[in-house]
Amino acid sequence: MNVNNSHETEYHDKWYGNEERKKILRSKLDASRWSKFFWELISKYSLNKDVLDYGCGDGVLSFKIGSNYKSITGIDISSVGVEKCKEKARELNISNSKFYVMNAENTELDDNSFDLIAGLAVLHHLSIEKAYCEISRLLRKGGLAVFSEPLGHNPILRLYRFFTPKIRTKEEHPLLLKDIKLANKYFNSVETHFYYCFSLLSSLKVFKSLNKKLDHFDEMLFSKFPYLKRYAWKVVLILSDPRKN
Repeated sequence: MNVNNSHETEYHDKWYGNEERKKILRSKLDASRWSKFFWELISKYSLNKDVLDYGCGDGVLSFKIGSNYKSITGIDISSVGVEKCKEKARELNISNSKFYVMNAENTELDDNSFDLIAGLAVLHHLSIEKAYCEISRLLRKGGLAVFSEPLGHNPILRLYRFFTPKIRTKEEHPLLLKDIKLANKYFNSVETHFYYCFSLLSSLKVFKSLNKKLDHFDEMLFSKFPYLKRYAWKVVLILSDPRKN
């Protein structure tokens, strides 16, 4: 996130200062196949590694993956979020952590600093090419970058976003397939996993009990009809083998 963008800074300072909104977000983190895959992956690859929480916010990712990493560094546009991370690290007595207010598109971190770079819904706030370039620079050989991001092709979700502009910033741009393909310019390996199509219905009370069945139906649907993946809500993007310029 660009620390010079006042709209993004103001929005995220308010977000990380609003406890009720954060509770709503966290309540949705553990209820799906997406969640299980994402958290198991980053927990596995953070073991004894130097980790970067790219767009750390108030530390949802930093403090959920456990404490078996070698070190963890968090960067974010929001000074409110970063201060909350520091406070939480002090409360938990986590000495091998550092958190900074920093421009994610052009960090002040050293080349080849991290074995794992991970983020939750951060890339779609950024210039995607600048972000890929920076992540490639920071990621060590043999390292992994893992991101969960919203997609922008589903017409129903696009309509929802159109009618709810106040719950996001003007600069947000859910990823398109062309944004994902661009990652090949900076990484030799680009892997994608798509989630939420019909299972989006489980967000409605009447379908809530069908969450697992709808989730598995999506999995079957994407397997048999790959072109439907573009209409998913979320993608887990796994980047490795960075192309060093």
